[in-house]
Amino acid sequence: MSRYYYGDQILDAFIIFRRPLTMDEVIGYVAEITNKSVAEIRLDVDNTLTAAWAYGFVKRQNNQYTLSSGVWDHDDPTQNKREKHQHIKLLLKTKWQYFAPL
Repeated sequence: MSRYYYGDQILDAFIIFRRPLTMDEVIGYVAEITNKSVAEIRLDVDNTLTAAWAYGFVKRQNNQYTLSSGVWDHDDPTQNKREKHQHIKLLLKTKWQYFAPL
């Protein structure tokens, strides 16, 4: 079984930018945060993001990735900030635990 790296940083990229990101944007963000070169982390981030897409944690459309959890559903007036925050915390604890560092 392969190990997935940089799951926390990838999730941070989606949370910070709050828009669909290309693979290169995610790789660039992770490289900047970890102070490593793009070439050094490209394969690891690619593998992790592809696995997240394969397991349904992120959606891919036109080579752009976005979280598939519905975190960015700003048009839902029935959900207040506390409910959204709890939803995000639940997402972080459940889905992304598979990509957390060991």
